Amino acid sequence: MNSEINDKIQWKENEANKSLKPDAIIALSLIPLYALQEALKEEKDSLFSSVKKISPPMIYNSKAKCIIIFNAIVKSFLDNKEEMSDEFKSAMEMMGIIPILFDTIQEDFPELFNKVGRLGNYCKRSDNRIKCKTKFYGKEMQYQVPDGFIFPILVSLHKLMKYEKDEKKLVWQVSPEVFFEKNIIDIEKLCDVIRNHGGHPDKVGKDTNAYNVMELIFMETISRSQAM
Repeated sequence: MNSEINDKIQWKENEANKSLKPDAIIALSLIPLYALQEALKEEKDSLFSSVKKISPPMIYNSKAKCIIIFNAIVKSFLDNKEEMSDEFKSAMEMMGIIPILFDTIQEDFPELFNKVGRLGNYCKRSDNRIKCKTKFYGKEMQYQVPDGFIFPILVSLHKLMKYEKDEKKLVWQVSPEVFFEKNIIDIEKLCDVIRNHGGHPDKVGKDTNAYNVMELIFMETISRSQAM
């Protein structure tokens, strides 16, 4: 985690000028851990053997469950008096870029949505009184896009990750920065989910279908990129 984000985390209660809570950061760490859990699900003695299965909506909807799972993984190392595994270390290294990608998606979302609908029907617009800013780095943007619209795209980033069995670590099969630079993400089906829920972000963030459609889009986009 870079120092700019770390300085914004409220590690102690009621810390002044701290806009981020630790549970939000821990929840984001479950994105690479989810990719790792999926890759190792057939291995009986993996670090996830005794850990509850992570589900994509949980990462948005249940910070408490995310903390329980994260602590259970760490506890498994402590109980066995082992150092953190290479798999876990690699997942935590990948976590460092997730807040940056969150803000990237949040910035790009209005343009992507307005290709197939009118975001102004569902999101507050920035004006002279209230300036909309991205969640982690505070960049000014035109609309305040809620977390519930962002998480189905963000969590689907796990499709850009792959497990290198020989090296026992998680890596990016496609650089996320390059991926977003070279590809325009089609969010039309996600927009349909948003409309079906009347633009209610909490319902979108909890809907498994929102994650399924974005995972499929990511997989199709990767396949097209690799075929070129």
